[in-house]
Amino acid sequence: MDIFFFAGVGVLIVAFAVAQAASHQAFLLEVLRIVVMIVVTVRAWMELEKLDTRRKKK
Repeated sequence: MDIFFFAGVGVLIVAFAVAQAASHQAFLLEVLRIVVMIVVTVRAWMELEKLDTRRKKK
């Protein structure tokens, strides 16, 4: 699986959460959680790639 698969799944999750939030205002917190989770996952993935490239150089 490549990054485009995960990006597509992330967009679908966010779209579903926004649709739910439109009908339930309390669900806006869940939308924020999902967005933060995606951002943290992407940042962690980028850091892991940096560590991997450092190992290959040594």
